Amino acid sequence: MTDLNLDHCQSAKIRIKAGKSNYSGEDTQRNLAQRVFDITTKFITPIDVLELGMTSIDEVAPPIRDVY
Repeated sequence: MTDLNLDHCQSAKIRIKAGKSNYSGEDTQRNLAQRVFDITTKFITPIDVLELGMTSIDEVAPPIRDVY
């Protein structure tokens, strides 16, 4: 616990002592990973456009519309 700097986290102590994690993959909704990937991809594109300094409405609007 000290090596991992988890002394302040009581739930981590309980899980480590029990020898199992709290993760249960069955509780996740179907295709959740795919939806998260799609949403993340749609956010990355407009951020890249803005970071590249593109200011034309014709360049900026399509990626912003995808997010909307």
